[in-house]
Amino acid sequence: MPFTPQGLDMRPPINVRHEVVCAVLPLGLAAAIAAAAWLHMFAADSALTTAAFVICVLIATVGAIAVVATTFMGRLRQAMGRLTYLVPAFALLGAMVPMYALDQFALVHRGIQVQCEVVAIDNYVRGSDTLRTDHEFACPGWPSFNADTSRAERFPIGHDLIATIDPLDRAEPSIREVSSTNALIAAAFSIGLLAAVVFGRLDAVDDGRIRAAWRVRIRRLRNRGVA
Repeated sequence: MPFTPQGLDMRPPINVRHEVVCAVLPLGLAAAIAAAAWLHMFAADSALTTAAFVICVLIATVGAIAVVATTFMGRLRQAMGRLTYLVPAFALLGAMVPMYALDQFALVHRGIQVQCEVVAIDNYVRGSDTLRTDHEFACPGWPSFNADTSRAERFPIGHDLIATIDPLDRAEPSIREVSSTNALIAAAFSIGLLAAVVFGRLDAVDDGRIRAAWRVRIRRLRNRGVA
């Protein structure tokens, strides 16, 4: 970051409106993904639902591209250097988590418990050293499905367990306990992570103008309250 001998930032002044729009893009991305997931999980099948789903997916695609592009082509890259890639990574993660939350809500709302049996297992390594086991479960009267666990939690072939299955086959089957609490925790995590991305980005690029704009806005709101 270039400075004068007196320590003043000589970069061009920021465009507050532009930086705020770029910072809140992950919120729009998350909204589009959540809307698409909700339509998939809960909306009745119709031409209107399909059209709305496609529109949400297109918006989410454009949003994801915009999040990445505005991160690496703007002022943020100068401010964060090598750590810049963390911004789109956390933004995309926060935007995707609502899919899991809605998946849990769907299983809680209409899931049924069925007895399933492990018919095949596949041990594999995720990344460089994470040992995982993929299980294929057969459930009488229902389609088979796959679920993975850590190597320490793997089940032997022939093991029986109770799985929660969506009779509409929209939500992923779960071999673990499903609850609204899990969904709410996931939603809260997503909100917190996205808020951290938004405010962290604004703080990284701010040259004092964003804080000044917030102070002016807060002062106006206080004055209205007094009036």
